[in-house]
Amino acid sequence: MRYGSAMLNARTAAACIVAVTALLLPGCSESDGSRIGDDGTRAVATSNGVGGAASGENRTAAGDNPSDLPDGPIRNWIDRCEGQGTVPLTHSPMNPDDVVLVVPLGSLAGAHVTPIDHLYLYPPWDNPVADAYPVVMMADGYIKEISRRVSDRGGPNEKEEFRLVFQHSCTFFTYFDLVRVLDPSVVAAFADLQDGDHASGHYFVAGGTEIGRIGGQSLDTAVYNLEKPLTGFISPDLYEGEFWKIYTDEFFPYLPADVRDALLEKNPRTVEPRSGTIDHDVPGRLMGNWFEEGTNGYAGASSTAGDEFGGRGYWSGHLAFVPDVIEPDQLKLSIGDFDGTARQFSVRGNAPDFVEIGVESGVVRYELIAEKHFHSDDPIQAGINAVDGATLGVVLVQVLDGERLRFEVFPGPGGADLREFTPAARVFER
Repeated sequence: MRYGSAMLNARTAAACIVAVTALLLPGCSESDGSRIGDDGTRAVATSNGVGGAASGENRTAAGDNPSDLPDGPIRNWIDRCEGQGTVPLTHSPMNPDDVVLVVPLGSLAGAHVTPIDHLYLYPPWDNPVADAYPVVMMADGYIKEISRRVSDRGGPNEKEEFRLVFQHSCTFFTYFDLVRVLDPSVVAAFADLQDGDHASGHYFVAGGTEIGRIGGQSLDTAVYNLEKPLTGFISPDLYEGEFWKIYTDEFFPYLPADVRDALLEKNPRTVEPRSGTIDHDVPGRLMGNWFEEGTNGYAGASSTAGDEFGGRGYWSGHLAFVPDVIEPDQLKLSIGDFDGTARQFSVRGNAPDFVEIGVESGVVRYELIAEKHFHSDDPIQAGINAVDGATLGVVLVQVLDGERLRFEVFPGPGGADLREFTPAARVFER
């Protein structure tokens, strides 16, 4: 396997820009778009814009696109796809020797109020250089989308991060986020990145090829399988704001055995599935995700839209009563608006269990304490809180008929006698 030496060998390609909310656009073409594959075969742009072999074999623009998928951004993912089903991942996204910690699916962090739909691969903590570690394509496929985020734009601490979506078949996709530096040929192939922060296209990259570099932070990665929607969300339509979330698949089973074993050694989760889980809803019970009524599910209401790094963002109407990602017998309560901030907590006494709370339970009180962390090798989240700490707040919950929930949070240590809702209580759904 190649890590660091396999740079993209490509001529400049003008990307076919596909509108994110449009249907398939078979008339788009990639002028002068070609790429050298690992086997020496040159893929060239055909008249319909689909890369084919140098022999001139064309592919239909629609490929094997499923006909029963909804309109919208997902159509950009499947544009010019070919075949259906999963493919094996042939390479680790990073050299396992460059990874010190793997955090599986289902963690909670700040504005990620509901369980996170991607894994985190952390390089060594002591190397903040943005291009320190190579990131490679996990299997043959096409780059479909690249998004750029820039913090402190124009300032002395300006920082770029890139999110990429990869198409491997009409139903199987992978992605990276937080890539710090893109390979120059990737940038050249997506011309819209020169003047904007989003570009779409259909650019082939062989598995094992370096597409960028990372350093000073984690790499996000995930597998999305349109043939295997998750079954643990009571109302999947509430997740249309991030449509891919309900198709999140396990990660480790697709990797080669040696790569899988090497990365699992860095994964502190020891229970199955080792990749983690994100769909915890239990019908009629408190366990799972909830969204404030009238806020458009996961997408959030426009009235709560805010700066991604502060203020009331889309997540302010989110709640999660879920198991810890590393130690599932530990309860975690994640609140999108705790005194104006998204925060996560453990609950005093680790009880009552969220799966035990239903309509018949009436009003139930939880006392919030500092979140217990189980990433014992992670200095950012150091150690395990051995004993319950100070009270940080109190919440009252009442499961209602029809998958609805009455909820109220009382920040601060005073609240020992709270047992009744006030008019400020909010109703959530799922």
